[in-house]
Amino acid sequence: MWLILITTIRFFTGAHLNGKTYNDATWLQDASPMYRKRRAAYTWWRRKARIKRAAWRNAIFWTMALIFTALAWSVSSTLIILACMSPALGFVTFRKARSALYNPVASSNSDGHITQLWIMKPKTRRALNHIKRPAGMRKRPGLALPQELERTVRLREIPNEVKGAVVREIADEFDGQPPTALKLLMDPNE
Repeated sequence: MWLILITTIRFFTGAHLNGKTYNDATWLQDASPMYRKRRAAYTWWRRKARIKRAAWRNAIFWTMALIFTALAWSVSSTLIILACMSPALGFVTFRKARSALYNPVASSNSDGHITQLWIMKPKTRRALNHIKRPAGMRKRPGLALPQELERTVRLREIPNEVKGAVVREIADEFDGQPPTALKLLMDPNE
C-alpha cells in the first residue's frame, strides 16, 4: 500500500518513478546542456524540469480519465463531443467520406487553368435514387409532374364592361369584324 501511495505521489508531482535523480534538473529548470551529449543515458524526458514532467503526466492522465468517465456515462454524447472538438478528425473524416462518395475529375480551361471537380460515383447516385422522397418533393426541381400536366382548363365568364372594351379593340385590329366568343383562361393553381 505504501509503495502505491509513494508511486502515485511521484507520478503526479513529476518525479522519476524510481526515486533517483539523474542530472541537475530542478523543479523549474531543465538539465544543463552538458547532459545532452549522452542522449542514451540522459533522454529528453530525464532532462526535463520536474514541473514540465508533472504537466505532461497530469495533462495526459486527467484527459484520459475524463474521456473514460464520460464514455462510461454516455457513449454517444461523448463521441459527438470528441468529434466536434477534434478539427483534425473532422477534416480526415470529411476527406475519407468525400473520397468514398465522389470521384475527382480534373478539367482544363482554354486559358490553361486546371480545375478539379468532384462528381458523385454511379453506385452512390443509384443508392440515392432508391431512397423514397417525401410527398411533394420533386425528383428534378423545375420539371412539371405528369398529374400537373393532365389538369383540365378552367374557364371564367368575363365581366360585361371588360368584354365590351376587348371586343371594340379587337374589332379595330380586324377591320371591324368582332370576335365570335371570348373566354378567360384561369391559372390552374387558383
